[in-house]
This record gives sequence, structure tokens and C-alpha cells, in this order.
Amino acid sequence: MALTLEVPEIPEVFRKSLPAGMKIVRRGERDLLVVEQLFCRHGCNLVTPTVKIHGQNAVCFSIRAGGAQGLVFVDAFWGGHKKLFDFMFAGSERDPVVDAFCPHCKVLLSVEGRCQRPECSSERKIEFYLADASNRILTCARWGCPEHELLVSSLPMEVLENVSRTNFFGEGEEAVLGEL
Repeated sequence: MALTLEVPEIPEVFRKSLPAGMKIVRRGERDLLVVEQLFCRHGCNLVTPTVKIHGQNAVCFSIRAGGAQGLVFVDAFWGGHKKLFDFMFAGSERDPVVDAFCPHCKVLLSVEGRCQRPECSSERKIEFYLADASNRILTCARWGCPEHELLVSSLPMEVLENVSRTNFFGEGEEAVLGEL
């Protein structure tokens, strides 16, 4: 999937109503969003201080797909897609649709939902909860698909769509976020 780097400005209305579990970090001339608290539906914290990506605590969860299973640590920068993982997919499936689990209580994080990217055929998403359990993050369950969506009950959909477009997947990522 060839993608361009999209880094829209954080809307003022979003800044004023920043959801609990997110913070703004300044990098160079740019303000960026970082997920600092993220939970499974049972309330287990998925952000770990033991692994850092781009200087921030990583989001950790377990996945199973393509004959493999293990832990994955994901960049906490909103729109970041760097991953560290302790497994390799087996077989011929290059970008499988994964099942995701809480590494603590083992609850399934995968839910039904069609990916919005036309080039992706995934019918599953991974659901995470911010500090206020009514606010969620959904990501595509296809390994390598950058689709992600922020759902905050107190903000208009057009603001959330603007924030959800933030995408550091592709050429130029290190220029914005820095080296790992």
C-alpha cells in the first residue's frame, strides 16, 4: 500500500476538549498527539513504560495470525505505525488479518467492522478504550494497514475525521517523529 504522509494541524476545538488518555507533544515546529493511556474493555492498561518508540511509552497487545502469535508494541504517536514484535508470520500470507488480545486478561480486542480503505478487504477492527471508556480508538485488523479512527463522544464527527487522517506511515516519518 503506497501512502502519503498526512499531518493535519490539530484542530483548536480538539485541543480544548483533549480526550483523557491523550496528550500533545511538541516536536520541532509541530504539535503532535500521543496516546498516554489505553485500555482493553476490562480496564487493563495497554501502555507500557518498559518499551519506548520515538521516546514515548509503547502500546502493547498480543496478536495471533498467519501461524504466529506474540506481543506487538505499537508507536503511541497518533498516526504513527512503527511496531516492534517478537514473532514472524508463517506461510504465504503477507499481511494477514490478526486477532488481537489484551496481554494481561487475554480478552479479545478484535471486533467486527469493515476497513474504510478501498484497497483493504478486512472485516475486522481492533478496539481500544481511552481513559473515559466512552471514547475509543479503532484500527484495522489487517497487519500493515494504516487505517485508524478516533471516536470521542463530545466532539463533532468532522473534527474527529480530520484528526483521524493524521498518518505518519510512509516516507518522511522520521523527519516528523525522529529516529526510534
